[in-house]
Amino acid sequence: MEREGNGDTYQDYVTQIQDLYTTMKFADIDFVVGTERFSAHKLILATRAPFFAKLFNSKFSLKLFLILIKMEAKNLMEQKSLLMMS
Repeated sequence: MEREGNGDTYQDYVTQIQDLYTTMKFADIDFVVGTERFSAHKLILATRAPFFAKLFNSKFSLKLFLILIKMEAKNLMEQKSLLMMS
């Protein structure tokens, strides 16, 4: 299946997207959970999950989401500490 314009096939397109995913080239958002950092592409997140599409369309929602992630990370760290003390 040829694409118009640059002549890339569908498989070329898939390979290029896989390359972005595996190398994290042009990643434009980071999620920090506890001490771990996860990089991602907003475009892919928004395309694959309506939650992220809505989230990235509102600055207020993004700030709220970041607060929730920080709270969840804090809860996870507290739970981990409690388990280690047991």
